[in-house]
Amino acid sequence: MQRWLVPLVAVGVFVVTLPVEAAILDDVTGAAAAWSLRQLDDDYAGPAINVKRTSDGATQDIGFVGGELDTAALLSFVGSSTGLVTTWYDQSGNGRDAIESSDTNRPRIVIDGVLQNGSANIRPGLRYLGNNCLTLLEGLLETNTTISLQEITVAPPSDNSLANRFWNYATSGNSSRFSFGIEADADFGVFRNSGSTVDADSGILLPLHQDIYTVVTNDFSGAGGTHNYDANVNGLDAFTITGTTNLIDDARFVIGAQTPDGDRSLNGYTQEVIIYTSVLNSSQLAMIQADQSAYYIPEPGTFTLVVLGAATLMTRRRQS
Repeated sequence: MQRWLVPLVAVGVFVVTLPVEAAILDDVTGAAAAWSLRQLDDDYAGPAINVKRTSDGATQDIGFVGGELDTAALLSFVGSSTGLVTTWYDQSGNGRDAIESSDTNRPRIVIDGVLQNGSANIRPGLRYLGNNCLTLLEGLLETNTTISLQEITVAPPSDNSLANRFWNYATSGNSSRFSFGIEADADFGVFRNSGSTVDADSGILLPLHQDIYTVVTNDFSGAGGTHNYDANVNGLDAFTITGTTNLIDDARFVIGAQTPDGDRSLNGYTQEVIIYTSVLNSSQLAMIQADQSAYYIPEPGTFTLVVLGAATLMTRRRQS
């Protein structure tokens, strides 16, 4: 589906309709997994989420209208009750849906009839209450293979006093894990092996900006190998962590928590997660950051343009 916005530009007595750019996964192809509450691929025809309403336990897929989450259908279905997200569908075409079977652990999209939006923007967001998660049961890692993974996550936290996790890779027993989030002692960025912190002192102090989006590049050189963890926060290189974990091909990806049972869950919102199994070049990365900034942080006068190449621009929010 080709989407079009309709900004009108008056030229004399004529009105010109300008097309919008293609969805971001059409511009930056090859995503291994992509979850969002907006349509990321023009050809994607599936739903965004599956929602269970608490009033009677009924479930329904909620799709997109004009590239946006069909909030009218969502609110009509949920009514005055609460809508729990059972499945966040993968838009990459690889079938890597993020799921949760427990009502207690499911993030909310509607609470008591009220649509949940990101804490500092007006876009729909999955609300995590400190004990919720969505788990991709299929691993993205391959043993003894060097894979670079990039996670682009839009997750404005609403409470930085907790050990929030934006996402986590872990073995089935969670003995070896590779997390991105916040420690209760204000460290940002967590890299653990068998419960021991390799390095969590990023130098980034709380509170974090409410409109945070992160880009983290992980170079996994096989189980037990050295893993490089380069974090880019709000368009800026933030820190690099190097260490060793024992992640293997049964490792799972958890969105919004450290473990599949919701331990160390985010208290805030997640709106978009994209994973690439190859390192993006600066132009590709800039395209994604600019696209996310324009969509999730659309306030006039809050952007700084940074030249990355001959004609490549990246936007980031100006700090107040």
